[in-house]
Amino acid sequence: MSFKQKLEDNPLWFGLSIAVVTFGMGWAASQAISQASHTSGSQDWTDQAKSAGWAPKKECPAYPLNIQVTAPGDGASVEFTTGGGSQMLRTAIVIQSERPIPVSNHVGYIWNPKGDNNYYVAFPPRTYESPQKVFRDNDYVSLPFSLSVPGYLNLWAVVTDDSEKLEGTYTSLDQIKKSDPDAMISAPIMLSVRPAAQ
Repeated sequence: MSFKQKLEDNPLWFGLSIAVVTFGMGWAASQAISQASHTSGSQDWTDQAKSAGWAPKKECPAYPLNIQVTAPGDGASVEFTTGGGSQMLRTAIVIQSERPIPVSNHVGYIWNPKGDNNYYVAFPPRTYESPQKVFRDNDYVSLPFSLSVPGYLNLWAVVTDDSEKLEGTYTSLDQIKKSDPDAMISAPIMLSVRPAAQ
């Protein structure tokens, strides 16, 4: 009885022989492909990606933007003033993003005074000629609502491609998000506010 006949008569040995041959052929093919890819180009894959116009994840416009209010600090106590028909916070507000925000986008605020059911969205005028990572309003920040007594304000930063889609008064953050699903909203900070000493 030949070796071939013995293998055919024993299904277990026949199956194992087929598996060993198949594995050997697959391994040889993978080695050939791997060797070809190493010899075809010596560049690192990140260099190849950059040369093809790919951007790092956090610089990609499609990657979600992370913004935050960095000043004043959460829980800070600030004064407000009333004059000329408007109220203003006497503080600098700083908003930072992890990548530059294009000039065509609008950076603003969402305000919610504690005890008030409304969320007020406002976009201060900004004049800059290149993409920015840091946005700063100095000394006096106009409020789109009235304050008369000490209290607390919740504050979020918001970035949108069109301020007209969002500027106004809402009853919830969800309502704001539905008005512009592509808008980016920061985590909130809370400020303690009091009238400025006369």
